[in-house]
Amino acid sequence: MTTDTDELKYEPVDMAGLLEIKESTLRKYCLLLEKEGYVFEKGSLGRRWFHDNDLLVLRRFMILKNGDMSLESAAHAIVSWARQRHITPTVIKNESEDRDMERYFSDYIDQQNDLIQKLLQRLDRQEKYFEERDRWILEQMDTRFEKSRLELDGLKDEEKKQETNFSLWNWIFKKI
Repeated sequence: MTTDTDELKYEPVDMAGLLEIKESTLRKYCLLLEKEGYVFEKGSLGRRWFHDNDLLVLRRFMILKNGDMSLESAAHAIVSWARQRHITPTVIKNESEDRDMERYFSDYIDQQNDLIQKLLQRLDRQEKYFEERDRWILEQMDTRFEKSRLELDGLKDEEKKQETNFSLWNWIFKKI
């Protein structure tokens, strides 16, 4: 027996002891109730855990089966009784709830797919923006490089003129 929160959880051996039956008999009763739509909590390994409501349902089942009812009829009657009295409403399977959950998840999946499509479109727009930005940056760099090259060529031309002028004066003065 364990306690997670305020509610007790019984292991199969504990539940069988409370009901004064063998574990194999408890397993058989659980399978009959599950066949009718009752759901017991199961751990990650598929092992059943029982709650106080399950104890109540199993005791009522045993009272009915000890009367003139067959096991199958008793299981059907107990599951119907539990549904009417809202015993373990989160544990009793309800086909309409299953359909509602199926619809909910289907809608949720559709919303997620729409969101994914919007994100993909946004990524495409962002990629185009980055391509345009990179193209503009390269054009600006080319323009600045070209201006720098032209300025450098201009400086080289001026140096050559000065060298030519200087050498011309040197030539003239050498002759004198």
